[in-house]
Amino acid sequence: GVGADRLAAALDLPLERDAGALALAVLEQRSFHVPMAASPAYQGMAGEALLTLAACTGFAVAPVRTPAGIVAVLYGDGGAGGADVVAEQASELTGLATQAGLVLGAAAPAPVAAG
Repeated sequence: GVGADRLAAALDLPLERDAGALALAVLEQRSFHVPMAASPAYQGMAGEALLTLAACTGFAVAPVRTPAGIVAVLYGDGGAGGADVVAEQASELTGLATQAGLVLGAAAPAPVAAG
């Protein structure tokens, strides 16, 4: 989406927990729903760089898991000035990430047996 290149560039490798929910989705291998992301209740979990670049109210992230590990993270928000992400949308994003992981895992070449 719009600004995704800036968001991706804001993540430094190796990933660190304080980078926010995108990094946490990989490190903890779980989805995050962060409504009202600027709220002090989240104590920076959104990631300051992410929140500044996204300029959104809230967002959801979900890791794409394959047998080889996490290969991507899906991110969704309502855009600058857009509506917040609700629980149902966050759940749908997690489902989409699961489906993508299944497809990618099935498409991976089978290991070659030594012999």
